[in-house]
Amino acid sequence: MNLFQNFEDVDLVSLDALLCSLLLLVGSGSVLWQLLLGTWLLLCRSLLGLLRRFLLSWLLLCLRRHSYEL
Repeated sequence: MNLFQNFEDVDLVSLDALLCSLLLLVGSGSVLWQLLLGTWLLLCRSLLGLLRRFLLSWLLLCLRRHSYEL
């Protein structure tokens, strides 16, 4: 059986539109995933910055209290 005989039944314009839609769906999912990952990393970085500032201020406060006790 010749496979090219079956191509006459396929609407190539509809197939092209379907493939483009599928490609956009897969591509946009990838972009969405990258945006979510970037947002997550930005959030983690800001939370780590806040934690670092808190720990530094706590350390300075402890050092100040210790210096007054001496």
